[in-house]
Amino acid sequence: MNIPTKRLSLKLLCLASLPVILMGCGGSSSETYPANTVKEESLGVIDARQITLGGLMGGGSTYTVVDWGDGTTEEVNGGGQRSHSYEGSYSGDISLTTHCYAPCNTTIDISGNVTIDTSGLANTSPSRLSVSGVTAFTGSLSNLPRSINDLAISAESLEGNLADLPPNLTSLILRNDGNEKISGSIASLPSSIEFLELYSTEYFIGELADLPSSVKSVHLSRNTLSGRLSELNRSLVSVYIYNVTLKEQGDNLYDLPPNLTSLGLDKWTVTGDISALPRTLKHLDIIDGNAVYGTISELPASLTSLTLGNGFNLTGEYSQLPRKLTSLSLGQDVMVGGHMEDLPNTLTSFTWYDAVSPTQPVTKLPNGLRSVRLFSKTETFTSDNVNAVLNALDVNGLSSDNTYGDLSVTLAGDSMEAATEQGTVDSLTNKGWTVDVKR
Repeated sequence: MNIPTKRLSLKLLCLASLPVILMGCGGSSSETYPANTVKEESLGVIDARQITLGGLMGGGSTYTVVDWGDGTTEEVNGGGQRSHSYEGSYSGDISLTTHCYAPCNTTIDISGNVTIDTSGLANTSPSRLSVSGVTAFTGSLSNLPRSINDLAISAESLEGNLADLPPNLTSLILRNDGNEKISGSIASLPSSIEFLELYSTEYFIGELADLPSSVKSVHLSRNTLSGRLSELNRSLVSVYIYNVTLKEQGDNLYDLPPNLTSLGLDKWTVTGDISALPRTLKHLDIIDGNAVYGTISELPASLTSLTLGNGFNLTGEYSQLPRKLTSLSLGQDVMVGGHMEDLPNTLTSFTWYDAVSPTQPVTKLPNGLRSVRLFSKTETFTSDNVNAVLNALDVNGLSSDNTYGDLSVTLAGDSMEAATEQGTVDSLTNKGWTVDVKR
C-alpha cells in the first residue's frame, strides 16, 4: 500500500545556479554538506505499514541511502522506486541521503542556445567543466573556478592570459577561434597538465620546448609555435601538430619521442627513413611538407590507422602493409604495387588521394570495408580502374547484406575519367549502399 507522506514527491538533484547546465552529482551548491554528500532530505510519515518511494536517484557517480526509520537502511544504486514493509504501524521520519563516490567530483556541461559569463561560475566548485555549442561564453579565464582539473572550452569571446587558468589542470582543450583575446606564454601553462589541445596558438608566446614536462599528449592545431621535434618531452605518447603554413624545420624522424603511440604532422617538414619511426606507433598521420623515404615493410607493425600524404618517396607492396590496419589513406608519390587482394583483411576504411593507381587488376577487396573513397586531380583512375573497384566491391568486397547500414562508396575527382558500368552502380545501390560516382 502506498501511504501519502507530508511531501508527495521527491527529487534528488545536484544544485546549480546556472541556466542550461547539466550537472553531474557532486558537492557544488550554496548548501554545505558533509564530505561526499550531495543532498539530504527527510520525509515525515503519519502512519504506515508499507511505503513505496518513487523518483529515487542513483547510479553513475552517485548512490542514495534510504533510512526507513525502523533501523533498516537501503543503498540505492539505480533510479526507480523502492518499497519497505514495517512489522507494525510506523510513524516518524524517513531520511534519504545522496552521496557521491569519493572523491566527490562535480562535472558541469554547458551547451545550447545560451550566453554564459565565467562570473556565473563563482558559486560552483566543479572538477570538470565542458563548454561547447553555446551562443557565447564570455568573461575572463581568471573567473574560472580554481577547483577545475579537466577543462574543455570551444567558444569565442573569452579573454585573459594562459597564466589565468586554474592551477591544477590535468586536461586542457581550448578552442577559441583566433584567440584574439587570449594571450600568454606557453611556459605559464599549469605544470600538472597531461593532455593538451590548443586550437590556434597564433597569439601565444613560446616554443615546443616550453610545453609542460607533465604533458603526455599534445594536439596543436593552426600551430604557429616554433621549435624542433627534438625539443619535445621524451615521455610524450601522442603528438599532433597541424600548422597554418609550411614550416621548413629540417627535423628528422629520429628526433621524435621514442615511445609514441600516435603521431600527426601537417605542413611540418620532416625527413628521414621510415624505419626511424617509433615501433610503438598505432596511429600515423603525416600529410604535407615531408620528405620521408623507405619501404612499406619498414612501417611499424603495430599500426592500426595510417595516412600518408604528399611528399612520401615510399615504395612497396600491399602485402607488406601492417596487418592490423583498419584505416588506410594513400596520397601522392606513395608507390604501392602488387595485388590489392593483399590489403589487410582488417580494413574498414580505404582512401586513395592522388595516389598512384593499382599496378594490377582489382579483383578482391577486404569484405569488412565500410567506406571507400577515390579522389584524383590527375586522372589517376581511369574508368577501367573505377569499374574494377566497383566490381570487386559488388562481388567480394563490402558485405553483401549491408549489416552496418551506413556504407558509403565515393568515387570522385575534378578530372577523373567517368565510370561507365551503370549496372554495377545499380547493383551496389540496390544493396543499400550510397554510391556517388563522377559521371
